Amino acid sequence: MKRLTVCVAAAALAWVGIASGGGDNKKDQEQMQGTWVVESFQDSDPKGGIPPDVLKELLTVIKDDTLKVMLKDQALMTLKFKVDATKSPRQVDFTYLDGPDKGKTELGIYKLDGAKLVMAINDPGMERPADFATKAGTKISVITLKKK
Repeated sequence: MKRLTVCVAAAALAWVGIASGGGDNKKDQEQMQGTWVVESFQDSDPKGGIPPDVLKELLTVIKDDTLKVMLKDQALMTLKFKVDATKSPRQVDFTYLDGPDKGKTELGIYKLDGAKLVMAINDPGMERPADFATKAGTKISVITLKKK
């Protein structure tokens, strides 16, 4: 569940005007504000899947540089984020503000694909994903969100 919630958070941050580098961090962050729903989730670990009934209940709420992953009315986790829209692909770093991973950072990439937000993220201490694909033997997850 932790992996999914971070991926949801990361994908929610992917709301950008362009998919390639050269963007504006402040503009991207402004576009990220709001509530997001999960459209799909893929995990490199075949045992890491999340039941569809749980996925459809998850929301990510972004305000300023903080996001909360919610299941119904309960916050599952809170993270601070930092984007770098000048990179290609665009990059996002998440730092846990609570829970067992408090203080740890996960690295991700994101893009806008039409009206959908696509993101790849890796576990704390692992390198940033290079593309938007899961790979056997890694901890990379790919998630697609849409704005509510």
